[in-house]
Amino acid sequence: MHSDIFVCAKSLSSLRKDSIYFSQAVHDGTEIKDITGKSMKAIDVFSICIEHLKENLLTEINKRFVVDVSRRDVHYVLTVPGIWGHAAKMFMRKAAAQVRFKMF
Repeated sequence: MHSDIFVCAKSLSSLRKDSIYFSQAVHDGTEIKDITGKSMKAIDVFSICIEHLKENLLTEINKRFVVDVSRRDVHYVLTVPGIWGHAAKMFMRKAAAQVRFKMF
């Protein structure tokens, strides 16, 4: 396995019950481990996932429509569960900001 690959064993949705994102305060330095035990900052993992979703959305839109849709044509709204605490909400805001989402 390449050293630059990070493989999560759980989906983000499966992290609800036992996750640091719900049971503990989360901060910029919070790290998570992949299936090989390699650590990575959680904010970077979430930012990469958000960026992937953002890019896939644009790819799919442009496959289905005749008119090219650019990044500036799309207004993104990122929501989080209402049960998340303030620290988790701020964490997600920072992760989104890393991929240049405009937060309102």
